[in-house]
Amino acid sequence: LDKEYLQLKLDKCQIAKKQIEWLGFKLTGEGISPIDTKVQGISEKLRPSNLKELRSFLGAVNQLNKFIPNLASICFPFRSILKKDAPWEWSTEHEQAFLKINEEIKRITELTHFKKENRYESYVPQVRRDSAQYCNNNKVTKNGNQ
Repeated sequence: LDKEYLQLKLDKCQIAKKQIEWLGFKLTGEGISPIDTKVQGISEKLRPSNLKELRSFLGAVNQLNKFIPNLASICFPFRSILKKDAPWEWSTEHEQAFLKINEEIKRITELTHFKKENRYESYVPQVRRDSAQYCNNNKVTKNGNQ
């Protein structure tokens, strides 16, 4: 550490731990997952009744974007009421998107580290697109599999 001019505060260090919590996520040797209380807090949020509450809900959900496949597609209906000077009208389309997000939040699992099963297996990264017709959100996947 001295060679790289780095300093550590021992009271902030966690050494030889099997898991740590950092920035709302639980990090383990197996992977990363959101802290359960955070997920529960988001899934228990009430249906937004105004623009400020919707932005707050979407901000919290966006922190979990790596755990929810196709989140941009699911959130697309909200774009119509997020526009400047757009009237607040909660439609059935918005309700379905809200329920779908809550459903996906309850299914969140741990993201694991890449493990190559066979050391001779080729790794061909492929790019998959989420919501290509709405926005550009690319994902690199192993041999086209998620």
